[in-house]
Amino acid sequence: MSRNKLTRLGRIPDGWGARKLRDGAKIGSGKSPIYTSENIGVVDVIGSNGKIGSTDKVNFQSGIAVGRVGASGSVHYIKSPVWLSDNVLFVKPDPTIWNESFLYHALTRARLPALASRTAQPLLTQSDLGAIVLPVPSMNQQIRIALQLDSYNKTIERTEDVISKAEQLRDSIAYNVLTLGLPRHHTKWKKVPGLGTIPATWEVIPLGDLASIGAGDPAPQGAQYFERGKYPFIRTQDVGRAGRSRRFCNTKDKINDEAIIQNRLHLWPKGTTLIPKSGASTLLNHRVCLSQPGYVSSHLATIVPNDNVSDLFLYYKLCQLDARRLLRNPGYPSLSLSDLKSVKLSVPSLTTQMEIARILSDNDKAIERTKTSLFEANKLREVLQNKLLSHRGSGDHTEWIEATNINTTPDIGRRIK
Repeated sequence: MSRNKLTRLGRIPDGWGARKLRDGAKIGSGKSPIYTSENIGVVDVIGSNGKIGSTDKVNFQSGIAVGRVGASGSVHYIKSPVWLSDNVLFVKPDPTIWNESFLYHALTRARLPALASRTAQPLLTQSDLGAIVLPVPSMNQQIRIALQLDSYNKTIERTEDVISKAEQLRDSIAYNVLTLGLPRHHTKWKKVPGLGTIPATWEVIPLGDLASIGAGDPAPQGAQYFERGKYPFIRTQDVGRAGRSRRFCNTKDKINDEAIIQNRLHLWPKGTTLIPKSGASTLLNHRVCLSQPGYVSSHLATIVPNDNVSDLFLYYKLCQLDARRLLRNPGYPSLSLSDLKSVKLSVPSLTTQMEIARILSDNDKAIERTKTSLFEANKLREVLQNKLLSHRGSGDHTEWIEATNINTTPDIGRRIK
């Protein structure tokens, strides 16, 4: 067992040092960019949470960037020329003290967001960032640790790329089957204004004739309504976290019986599709379909399908609806329930609806399985970082990495059809 010592950083192996970041690296700030249009600018503008635009100038070649404002403390490893905005700090290590890749992993583990000011707009200052203490193993050890973590990161990045491509393929399949129907099932077509070409046997029906359109209730005001809560209360933020989900059930808040009785809240059934109908979230086109009954905020439109409509088919149809086209004033985003009711949809028989919903649901399941594997892999990466960058870090964990590598590409390839 390797020996270790107690330092201001905690326990680290004998032979390792501990140093404040400012004593071994240059820390600076990006600058406000001059943006160009996407088809003119070839240089990414990097903000605290990643790319925020394009420009035609460069102010940073490569290295470590840390969010300063907004997503304060987020760590990025930049590997090509970019423009760093003034919402980002850069870190350039002294190469005799820190290997750049090792330092990136050490900063990722340092939980920098906790250092940001607790204000409406979180801020991480150069002074706060420079004061953090980080481990300094020998350069050979740093390189070996960085290589092991880089190897695991590449596996995760490959899986993220697979998921992105699978989602693009899924969306393409969804457009085709929801617009043109099942492959080789139709020989006659008709053109419908506003909808394009659809199968001749499909009907065009207003949404209001396919479902009951409504809205949730004002949120209960008072902590007493959430004490020992057991019923889900769905807010716009919950839908935003999910983005799109055909089996939504996770909410931050749960309410109790007193909240339901005192506020006369309506219970929305399983299979209800929710759409943000007011505020900036309306522009994001988030959609969820309830996998269990729930209580809903008034900022969400509720769409309950009739008996002759598949709930999942309707959910997938509504995922194609761009809410921005229904806004009367984009400056104050708000969806009118009457406008929603008048939206016309192309609809096949119930049997065909269910078959289309099954195909799209199976594709979503394949992607969700891979996302679950990716989530577990990210947790394992954090465990690995802790092992390699702490007092247990002097060992070689190559075999452990190989044992936990994820390989989900074949799974996606077989199931997305």
